[in-house]
Amino acid sequence: MNVLTQLVNKMSWNVARSQRLNANIANFDIPGYKRTDIQPFNKSVRSSTMTQEPTLYIKEVIEGVEMSRENEMLQLTENSANYQANLNIYKKYLGLLKTVIGKAGS
Repeated sequence: MNVLTQLVNKMSWNVARSQRLNANIANFDIPGYKRTDIQPFNKSVRSSTMTQEPTLYIKEVIEGVEMSRENEMLQLTENSANYQANLNIYKKYLGLLKTVIGKAGS
């Protein structure tokens, strides 16, 4: 699996999860609101039958459990840190590719 594709899929998953966690926090005080999340990343990536390339499928799930605002905020912080770490890896990987291409073109 291509490293860049994997990183982009993971960052897209992080963005979708941040949206769900933010919605949970925003709707916390609404009576009868059910907590929602998205499927874990490992269940969200599937290989396309035609190209065998990994494709990201975001599926929302209703968890219906009681939630605490603090727990949602902790998960949001963890998710944001994970996104930032993947973004840093992505930038470094692109930097390495630029270096290799630059040396190959010399």
